[in-house]
Amino acid sequence: MENIDNNNKQITEEKAQKKVLETPESELPEFEKQRIKKKMILSSVTVLLLVLFSSWFYVHGDSLFFSDTRFLMNTAYTIKVYGIRGYLGMQAAFRKIDEIEKQTSFYNEKSGLYSLNKTKKYEYNFNNKYKRDLLREVAIQSKFMYENTNGYFDPSFASLHEIYGFHTPTKTGRMPSSQELSDTLSKCGYSKVLQINEKDLTIASGSMIDFGGIVGGFSVIYAREILKAAGCKAFLIDDAGDIWFEGEKPDKSPWRIAVKDPRNNGSLAIIESKTPLAISTSGDYERYVVVNGKKYGHIMDPKTGKPADYYDSVTVVTLDPIQSDVLSTSLFAMPPEEAYKWAEDKQIAALFLDKKGKVTVTPRGKLYFSNIREK
Repeated sequence: MENIDNNNKQITEEKAQKKVLETPESELPEFEKQRIKKKMILSSVTVLLLVLFSSWFYVHGDSLFFSDTRFLMNTAYTIKVYGIRGYLGMQAAFRKIDEIEKQTSFYNEKSGLYSLNKTKKYEYNFNNKYKRDLLREVAIQSKFMYENTNGYFDPSFASLHEIYGFHTPTKTGRMPSSQELSDTLSKCGYSKVLQINEKDLTIASGSMIDFGGIVGGFSVIYAREILKAAGCKAFLIDDAGDIWFEGEKPDKSPWRIAVKDPRNNGSLAIIESKTPLAISTSGDYERYVVVNGKKYGHIMDPKTGKPADYYDSVTVVTLDPIQSDVLSTSLFAMPPEEAYKWAEDKQIAALFLDKKGKVTVTPRGKLYFSNIREK
């Protein structure tokens, strides 16, 4: 009997619900009419706002500016972009830079380079969708640049850095003895101490490799390609002095970079361009050690094994981030007469600031540097 009553009750409720659904609007209670009207108005407003936002985004979306700085590659790494697509690409670029650092870091115990220096061997890893090994590519490009800069770019100078104290957490260094310097120089020479084999890299006993002078250029290239793939129309990448910019800014103005005077807050020159450029500055004001009150920079002269002491900074402009990164370092290591002639013969756009404060610009450099400071 109880089941029959429950069934009848369920049938009665279903009929009641059906009746409400079939009730004409004129027969609905007043509060129900108001609720439906509010819902319709809210839906209309939502659609209108979406249309307005879409229209605004279509017109102004590429004008939005975003900038972010993170500590990567052992320095402050900045990316500036225009547009929402640029913002999304910027996040992906930072993730890739972090990945590059983890593979090529001299200090990270999990990096391939750390393993190479510790065990003297690194086996290539092609287990990725690109079937490429980044450390192998950096090693090959470094060999090319070593040979084409007459040895002034030499990643094997990591052994010299070690005896001067550059690998310590403080900036307090030491001056090695003549014998120690001679012994260490015998373990340098990139092509001599590093073997690029079919399946691996190997280095000689007692030698070390540091790709810090070139991997920044690699990171800029990877970040650039990610931003372009994301649809970013204008952006600037700055790896603490290794700069790349491209794309037309929303206000149509050129990109404008000031070459800073490392001794004060002024500028040595200005670079303005609406076309893509790579700019790199090397100096002794960021990475250095202090011995007996004197500061020594990390860029070494391969002929003496001592820190190069000719300039306060050297800035190079090219069309390739790797070249600008390497060439600014190489020119900084060269004696002035050799550096000026070499840069002129190679048609390199360069600006030199020597220890006396004199600014010298190569003939090709005059195509890029303007408002050049006179002593």
